[in-house]
Amino acid sequence: MKSIAMNKLLILGFFIILFSQTHAQEPNDCVNAITVCGNDTFASNVQGPGNVQELSGCNNGNPVTEQNIFWIKIDIVQGGTLGFDLIPNDPALTVDYDFWVYGPNRLCSNLGSPIRCSTTNPDAAGLANNHTGMNDSTIVTQTGPGANGTGYVYWLNVVPGESYYIAIDRFVGDDGFQIQWTGSAMTGTGAFPEPPTANAIDDVLTCSSNPNIGLFDLNSLKNSINADPGTTIDFYPSLADAIDGTNVLPIFYSNTSNPQQIYAKVTSGSTECYSLVDFNLVVSAVPTATVVASDTGVCEGDAVTFTITGTPNATVHYNVNSGITQSVLLDTAGSATFTENPTVNITVELEDAQVINASNAVICSQALNETVSITVNPLITPTFTQVASICEGDALAPLPTTSTNGVTGTWSPSIDNTTTTTYTFTPDVGQCAVQQTMEIIVNPSVTPVFTQVAPICEGDALAPLPTTSNNGIIGTWSPALDNTATTIYTFTPNAGQCSANQTMEIVVNPNTSPTFIQVSPICEGDALAPLPTTSINGVTGSWSPSVDNTTTTTYTFTPDAGQCGLTQTMEIIVNPSSIPTFTQVAPICEGDALIPLPTTSNNGITGTWSPTLDNTTTTTYTFTPDAGQCAFSQTMEIIVNPIINPIFTQVAPICEGDALAPLPTTSTNGVIGSWSPAIDNTTTTTYTFTPNVGQCATTETMQIIVNPTVTPVFTQVAPICEGDALAPLPTTSTNGITGTWSPVLDNTTTTTYTFTPTNGQCGLVQTMEIIVNPLPVIAEDSVLACSVSGTGFFAFDLDAEIPNILGNSQSVADFTVTFYFDATGTNMIPAGPYTNGTPYSETIYVTISNNNSSCSITVPYYLMVEDAALATMPNPVEICDDDGTNDGVHEFDLTSLNPQVLNGQNDAIYEVSYYTDSLDAENGNNPIQNPETFVNTDSPYNQTIYIRVINSNIPDICFATTSVAYTVSPILKPIISSADGTNTICVDFDTDILQNQITLVSDIQGANYDYTWYLNGTIIPGATQETYVVNTVNPGLYTVSVVDTQSVANCNSEISEPFEVIQSGQAVFVSVSQSGAFEPNPSITVTVEGYGDYWFQLDNGPILDNGGVFTNVSGGLHTVYVYDRKTENPSCGFITIDDIRIIDYPKVVTPNQDGFNDTWNIKAFSNQPSAQIDIFDRYGKILASIKPSRGGWDGTYKGNNLPSSDYWFVLTYEEFGVTKQFRSHFSLKR
Repeated sequence: MKSIAMNKLLILGFFIILFSQTHAQEPNDCVNAITVCGNDTFASNVQGPGNVQELSGCNNGNPVTEQNIFWIKIDIVQGGTLGFDLIPNDPALTVDYDFWVYGPNRLCSNLGSPIRCSTTNPDAAGLANNHTGMNDSTIVTQTGPGANGTGYVYWLNVVPGESYYIAIDRFVGDDGFQIQWTGSAMTGTGAFPEPPTANAIDDVLTCSSNPNIGLFDLNSLKNSINADPGTTIDFYPSLADAIDGTNVLPIFYSNTSNPQQIYAKVTSGSTECYSLVDFNLVVSAVPTATVVASDTGVCEGDAVTFTITGTPNATVHYNVNSGITQSVLLDTAGSATFTENPTVNITVELEDAQVINASNAVICSQALNETVSITVNPLITPTFTQVASICEGDALAPLPTTSTNGVTGTWSPSIDNTTTTTYTFTPDVGQCAVQQTMEIIVNPSVTPVFTQVAPICEGDALAPLPTTSNNGIIGTWSPALDNTATTIYTFTPNAGQCSANQTMEIVVNPNTSPTFIQVSPICEGDALAPLPTTSINGVTGSWSPSVDNTTTTTYTFTPDAGQCGLTQTMEIIVNPSSIPTFTQVAPICEGDALIPLPTTSNNGITGTWSPTLDNTTTTTYTFTPDAGQCAFSQTMEIIVNPIINPIFTQVAPICEGDALAPLPTTSTNGVIGSWSPAIDNTTTTTYTFTPNVGQCATTETMQIIVNPTVTPVFTQVAPICEGDALAPLPTTSTNGITGTWSPVLDNTTTTTYTFTPTNGQCGLVQTMEIIVNPLPVIAEDSVLACSVSGTGFFAFDLDAEIPNILGNSQSVADFTVTFYFDATGTNMIPAGPYTNGTPYSETIYVTISNNNSSCSITVPYYLMVEDAALATMPNPVEICDDDGTNDGVHEFDLTSLNPQVLNGQNDAIYEVSYYTDSLDAENGNNPIQNPETFVNTDSPYNQTIYIRVINSNIPDICFATTSVAYTVSPILKPIISSADGTNTICVDFDTDILQNQITLVSDIQGANYDYTWYLNGTIIPGATQETYVVNTVNPGLYTVSVVDTQSVANCNSEISEPFEVIQSGQAVFVSVSQSGAFEPNPSITVTVEGYGDYWFQLDNGPILDNGGVFTNVSGGLHTVYVYDRKTENPSCGFITIDDIRIIDYPKVVTPNQDGFNDTWNIKAFSNQPSAQIDIFDRYGKILASIKPSRGGWDGTYKGNNLPSSDYWFVLTYEEFGVTKQFRSHFSLKR
């Protein structure tokens, strides 16, 4: 029995269970019921409709034998009323869920009758929704079937300790459902037990030298997941396995992928409820790391980036110059960096690498002796020759880019010869040099000062300029002096005075020409004012001769002395008087536009006209010249002619659409023009006549009346039935229009008639449709029924035949059909089933009336009866597959069932045929051709045969169908496998306690079978289930035999082939020994004992079957792993032997900064802080003293590299509490 916690994860699991069980269930699915845990909404999203409604009715009292109904079990922990609402996911009323409740405290093998059931069809019952369930809205305990009931029954009164089974059947539909629990039992903690707690845990981490494979002790995780002793915890490789309880993982488990997700299942010992939690098994390689530097030779104070790469997520410890231990965490790509800014040579040494779990515990570690050294070069100060001071603006040579001590670089800012500046020298990269500065002094210039020379007039004498300034600067002037034009002269100081050039402008004023405003011309005799004695530009003087207003004269202006002024002249014109002349304006029509008269005469005289222009009457206008033109006034008469009105004959009114002649373009009084708009014979319109230009005529209008047409109006003739009399149509409309109709009246079909008005009425053509409704027709005038009584009488449901009587072309909603005993239609047959009055046939009458048109007919209707065919279901047939193939295929003689099927019917009239498809049986298609020798090739083991019995007189109507189940039971041949694929039990060698268990599984499973298990041929007492758990230390050969308790054919098995369970176990450490210090062939020997076959691994090397002996082992700390490899199905795990020390020393050191053997040390003594190594050259001079616990020797002496050679050392150390010394030598190679 499965149990489920009501949370998201476990609801999903339930769907997986349901999916798998709907394909291979027990005969009664009650045994696979889902136990409800928790008090939330219960949900299922299983899809696919059930095959049949397997439980019919509510009080059948029969055992429940079904295949597709879904079962749940509820255990009560709190009393009260308990109901529920079962709500389908699909709200369509056609989706039909039924349910049955059994209990309290019934067994699946003895359910009895249901105490509640609902089989109401919500669609048939006309319900508002398709919900069903139990509540207090009703007192009935059963509702349905079909259209009966409301879908709800009275809820349960439950007490703690009770249990109930609920069977749910989705008879129609293809979607899931949810159950919302109600009632007082659901208050507070609720009616149902809660699932146990399953605490989430971090991913479980282990280290292994085998890539991606490690051994995990799952038993150690149980208290973290749930420490309650009342629960059991098992581990599974998948969610489906966890839900089904199959493929339980052993306590010591080797992962199959990295990482591997597994599931812990916490099961309550009292309620069968469970919860699931998942986590990952993560295997890390034994950690290692290497270090490289961004640069091994740097300048003092430069940054150096160190990159450590190795095992992802490992923690690496290191030191700088044997200082304090520091650590970095490698990222997921296995990398980390840190930066140093050394001022002296440094060596970074890796000490170890560790894998640390989420709780900060070290999972595994490995000692490291990787180093990288950095040489730090001292900084140089560049030196330069100082540049001498200059005068402002003097040329300044570029500064040198290489210092006197050989440092190259660049100067900034750019050279500036205008001001004293400090320049900075920045050395080029890679020279380990500091910046340097130099100040170049620029002395400022002195500006010479002179007394300004006063302005002169053009041509005046000009004295030489002084060659010594007022402030003592000596120099020369240029260009040469010039008394004809203003000039700027430049003073250039003599060299050596740091003096700037100076300039002086000497202004030479030009001679001035006096300017005056010209006196305008005057008319002869006009007054003339005296001329001004001061010019516009300020020159004073006098005019000659005296002014004269009678004739044109030139006057001369003579400037006063001292103004650099020139003489000037002016002519004053005296003009004679003139008469203006104009072009005469032509006559105009009254109201025509009149262009303004010109204000300048033909002979150039300007002026104005009066009075204002008038285009309505002939007028004389006077021109007055503007002042100053010496001209006389002038006159002009403009003639204005009167307007003429055009006259036309009025056009008579017309009818809308009549022809309309064009209007005349010449009026009766001779005015010529045109009309607008265009002629329109559809509506009354006013037309406008516009005279041609030049006739002094006005526009004229004329309205032409267009009378509208009249639509004749008639009273619509009502629809008639086909053949009814039809009166002639009226020849005068109700609005007085006379005319004629066409075509001739027709009372057999709907026709549209046209009315044509008599001429002269402005009347339009009119139409009228007269509807002629057709009479009803009878599509089927007889009905044939099959009677099971054999008397020739049958209760006909006449109303059910109405659709057939009307046929496809006549809707039932549009017609009323009644049945009568005679053709008069007065003796109606009562409603309800009608049994024919005479055996086998009778004629009655049917009246068909059209509900819309009231048209009807009455015709004969023939009732006919034939004897029905009956098909009796034969007993199921079961045989053993004894033909030697055991493939579920066998031959059957189907015709041997004919007597059971006909059950006494005359086989001369009634025929039997057999089919492999139920639809074929219903339709009579594709019968089995040779039923005497039928072989169930297409459906091994189980075949349903469908049977059709026909009355050969009317085979397509009087027939019946049934079916028979054929079963070919195989000869049982069980095969044993283990649930998780393993065959090895792991036993503790010291305690003989079993470390894991193996579940043996028969491939033949089900409630119909009895099992007997054997160990080495001896029956195992009590082992009678489909599985057997090997949970004791009993290796050997296991077998099983199976008996089918339900098989009529009794097809029992023989004893299966044996399944061997092998005993093994984890190694037990006995001892470890290693060779003495500095032996020439170091070795390690590990001794273990146990039930397994053991292989050995040194550090990260290969796993070997070497009996635990390793030779030529390098110096330092080592780890040996011992693996059980007896079967590896599963392996019983491994043990780790740490800190095995081999004492030896490196024979060579190569300090070439390539990251390999760059320093020399004996790390085997790193655990002795007092141990010391003294290193000597061949002459016995001590070169270095180092400690094995610190960094190594880098092949230098006082910072200088020593040459390739042999070097000697003395190691002082302790062994078993005694101070010892070891002397030897090694080689330094470059």
